[in-house]
Amino acid sequence: MSTYVPELGQALFGQPHGTHACPAILEAALGMIREQLEYLVHAALPYEKRERWHSPFSNYSNAFSCPVFQVEAYSWNEDVPQEWNFRCGDIRVSWYKGFGRGVSCHGAYTPDQVSAMLDRCLAYMDKASELIEEEYGKTLSKEAQSVRDALAKDDGWWVTVPDVPSLREDSAQPAA
Repeated sequence: MSTYVPELGQALFGQPHGTHACPAILEAALGMIREQLEYLVHAALPYEKRERWHSPFSNYSNAFSCPVFQVEAYSWNEDVPQEWNFRCGDIRVSWYKGFGRGVSCHGAYTPDQVSAMLDRCLAYMDKASELIEEEYGKTLSKEAQSVRDALAKDDGWWVTVPDVPSLREDSAQPAA
């Protein structure tokens, strides 16, 4: 993995960045996570809120947090250092303004580490999507309602999914 060299604007004015250039496999994995996250949130949001929600991978001040991973949009507040934009376990990734620009890593991650991270994130979101879809049109279970409430909450644009027992990693692992 190569050393990361930031573009001029990022070096002079941007938030802290990682020490390593982000490998293509990790950028592709994050792109898949971004698409699945957008699907998950839009599935949970009432129609009138869908147009107002923007992915934290874009250049807005949104964030998403769940027991498996967190993602935060680029922070324009230069007084508060932003150590990462995406975090899952030991994997930390930063970008400049929006995902895909000035992407750097905070370590040298192997394809096996990236694959395991992607599996964890997608398994979690698949399980959350299934929980919401199973309950669609019915009286929601407490678990489904807590997930839907967290995703639909109009609280700045910060979304934090509660630790729901059926969504814990040990129950969200893909079948072998």
